[in-house]
Formats: sequence, structure tokens, C-alpha cells
Amino acid sequence: MVEKPGKPLIPSRVLLLGEQSIPQELLDTLEDVHLQIFMREPDPALWPREMEALVQYIAPGDRIAFDLSKIMPLHGPRIVEPLQHWAQSVLNDLSERNASHTDHPESVLEEMLKYLEGVLLQSFNRSGNVG
Repeated sequence: MVEKPGKPLIPSRVLLLGEQSIPQELLDTLEDVHLQIFMREPDPALWPREMEALVQYIAPGDRIAFDLSKIMPLHGPRIVEPLQHWAQSVLNDLSERNASHTDHPESVLEEMLKYLEGVLLQSFNRSGNVG
């Protein structure tokens, strides 16, 4: 990742460094550019591989994208093909009802994602993991 100078500092990350919450031995393995990225890039999934050890020191909410970027591909085979079939079936039905809808792919995708989000939230609520 190339560090973008326009990104603001993330106060909680600066505080971690200032309070010496990260072991010096770990910091010694990093370059200055890595520390700049740590203090400015909120998504650890975009960090260089050399920085992965820093993920354990950031807030759990900030780690979600990083953790999921490692986990979700492992489960891809279980969902990709069924999801592709579902999407194609929805698009076919939509085209049969009103062909002009397919001229607005952003709107179609947005509505499909809302539907999937609802399905996932129902699943999470039933399992007690969200709510």
C-alpha cells in the first residue's frame, strides 16, 4: 500500500504508540512508513504484510475487515456458486417483468444487497450473534 498523505491521524493509534502499548521489539522491526500507515490507514486489510502483527493492538471493531478478509475466502466455495445462480435467476425474472430494469444495474445490485443483508441479519439474530 502506498501511504496517502491526505489521510488524517487516527487518535487511538497515535495514543497506542505514545503510551508504548506496543512492544518496542515489534516496533523495531518496522520502518517509519509502516508507522505512518498504522497511524493513518483505518483498514488493516490494506496494510503491507510486514505490519500484520500490529493488528492485535487495534480496537476489535477495526479488526473486523482484516479478520474477515482472511476468513471469507475459505468459505467462498460454499457460497459463490449458489449465490451466482440466485443472482442470475433474479435477473432473469426481473428481465421478464420489465426489461428496462436491467438498464440500471446499480439499483438492481443495491436492492439485491439489501435483501441479502436482511437474510443475514435474520440468521444472526436467530443464532444470537447480533442484536
